[in-house]
Amino acid sequence: MVSIPNEGGVERSLLSWLDAVGWETHGKDGGRGAGVLDETYDRRSSEVIYWNLLAEQVIKLNDEITEDNVEKFLTSLRRDLDHDNLLDGNQHFHELLTKGKTFTVQTDDRKETIYVDLIDFDSETFLETNRFHAVNQFSVSRGTTIRPDVTLFVNGIPLVTMELKSVAQDNYYGDAIDDLQQYEEDVPRLFIPGLFNVAADTMEFRYGAVGAPAEFYEPWNDAPEEYADSDNEMKQAVMALCNPETLLDILKNFVFFEKRPGG
Repeated sequence: MVSIPNEGGVERSLLSWLDAVGWETHGKDGGRGAGVLDETYDRRSSEVIYWNLLAEQVIKLNDEITEDNVEKFLTSLRRDLDHDNLLDGNQHFHELLTKGKTFTVQTDDRKETIYVDLIDFDSETFLETNRFHAVNQFSVSRGTTIRPDVTLFVNGIPLVTMELKSVAQDNYYGDAIDDLQQYEEDVPRLFIPGLFNVAADTMEFRYGAVGAPAEFYEPWNDAPEEYADSDNEMKQAVMALCNPETLLDILKNFVFFEKRPGG
């Protein structure tokens, strides 16, 4: 008889697959992986970005950003998380992620406005210059507390939020979508930078855009040969969609925002 893993087993399996495609993972041992990053980068529970990690990265990626002006830049970036409407905020932050954020720096005797990169998309360097973290149990408290099962961060910025269920416990991916939608309502700030969400159970995998209704969560069936696994479709989907190269390619080249009449 085949044993069906519980939710904790699904979580550990998913983290191990992410580890195999290049993510720095914490939580594969069953502990709270986010706690490792929280301690390392001194994150307050109300924050959705690892600001100290992002500070290191923007200094690394941008010659004009230094220890002297990085905090001023991050203070400005924090304001970009303040939006009354989640989808408007998500579109705005996507532009910052893909095009850079304008910032005024002092150069010699004059001021100059530059674009500051938050992520390196260069195909030849992105694996060395960016930091890719996958952690479980990332807890955010802003009026209420949410704790998604797995969160993917690039340079400390949360891009993918995952909620996992187990059919062994009579929970299915539809229940995971319900949880994700509740998280978006309770703490929308976490999803302002988000690329997409993932809802999965022991057998099924679905992904959907931030703010998407349940009917727009879709499976991911395409996989290059290196990730193909006909015996484990969930593993195949995770590795094919969420490897760092594909994730950044989607972020940079395959996100489109549609304005419908009336809103």
